[in-house]
Amino acid sequence: MRTDIDNSKLDDHERQMLDDIAKYGWHVVGIASDEKYPAWAFSVGLFETFGHPEVLLKGLKVETLMGMVNLVGERVKSGEVFQPKRRYNSTVAENLDCRFQTVEESLYDDYIGAAEWYYGHKQFPLLQCLWPDKSNRLPGDKGYPEAWVCLQEMTSIDDDAEEVFEEPKSDSDWPFNDPKNVAVFTTKNIVREGKMALIVTHDEDDGSWQVLDGSDVDIENAMLISLYSIVKLDPSIAALADLPIGWKAWRTDVSSPWQREKS
Repeated sequence: MRTDIDNSKLDDHERQMLDDIAKYGWHVVGIASDEKYPAWAFSVGLFETFGHPEVLLKGLKVETLMGMVNLVGERVKSGEVFQPKRRYNSTVAENLDCRFQTVEESLYDDYIGAAEWYYGHKQFPLLQCLWPDKSNRLPGDKGYPEAWVCLQEMTSIDDDAEEVFEEPKSDSDWPFNDPKNVAVFTTKNIVREGKMALIVTHDEDDGSWQVLDGSDVDIENAMLISLYSIVKLDPSIAALADLPIGWKAWRTDVSSPWQREKS
């Protein structure tokens, strides 16, 4: 850790971090989701205390992510060493797998500023822990939901990026049961190129929404925006507010009515 820290100038969060590392071996920082980015959580201290890379998880509720980081920390404390690209069972969820991947240092400023503060100029490694779906599939496995790949993707946080997670001030006319800032899996074709939404799904696994244009979706073309933003782009989607979980809707073109069926 840094040796130039003036304890009299520490804030409560910094003081708690140092106390946790001294007492337990690591501290967990959680960053709540907002209108633009999913939540993430990461460890500080694993590398100094145990010589193990720090660990980050992303894309679930921040409380869940923080608990998962602690579960990994307990395994590290017991002597386990997690390696990139390997599957591990019952680490962050009982009887389910996870996999670790190396995070590039170019992303440290965006995601783990507290760890950078703690280590000062000392270099340290960081692993992202990728979580599974209910069928024990991981990102890269056939059938793993693309929306969950996007939630876990480590991309640069650009404060000047296009604002796609908008939220209105009034709730008076909102037709959906889901909040306006819930994440929707869609494509850059729809959001940035103006292609029409032709398929809408309300997924059975997790109740998430997908809005697609009918073309094949790859990770380069995929993106997450808020439910409010996609309705603002295409107000006709509001007619699907009552689409049940486990159903999908489609149309052949923008002038055709939405058709519905169970997925």
